[in-house]
Amino acid sequence: MKNILIGTLSAVTLALAAPALHAATVSYSFSVTIDSVNASLAGQSFAGSFSYDDAQVPVASPFGGDLFELSSFDFSFVGGPFAKADLDYASAVFENGNFVGLDLGDATFAFLPASGPFAAFFSYDFGGNDAGNGSIVYTPRMTELPEPGTAWLAAGLLAGLAGLRRRTRAQQP
Repeated sequence: MKNILIGTLSAVTLALAAPALHAATVSYSFSVTIDSVNASLAGQSFAGSFSYDDAQVPVASPFGGDLFELSSFDFSFVGGPFAKADLDYASAVFENGNFVGLDLGDATFAFLPASGPFAAFFSYDFGGNDAGNGSIVYTPRMTELPEPGTAWLAAGLLAGLAGLRRRTRAQQP
């Protein structure tokens, strides 16, 4: 009976620890180059970064794919640095498990993910015929770290199992 209890607790511990080992804050850096020939920003490049937690449950996109809410966003663009709080909406988009770009925007610019034969792109509109589009290059920077709460829970359960096993052995004749 005690062996069954120890086996069950071990299985529960491993089940709790497994998702934590795969959960990660995924970070990307990106660069945008304005490609529109007649745009006021033609040929200029801008850079930024973003991250999201891949342990979150994604939301299904109405256009297909999955959306992960961004946990951070930083973009050096005309008018100053932009952060997640400055955006109207902000998600990383995945189709069939592959990152295809950002779906985010504010009043003056937007990032659109790749769709079908079309590559991901950037668009801005300052009004008064001052608008343009650009290409985007995303560069992943992934680090996997266990979630602290789940890791400590798993460690505590393993320590408890070790103590229970020692106590069981000490009581045997």
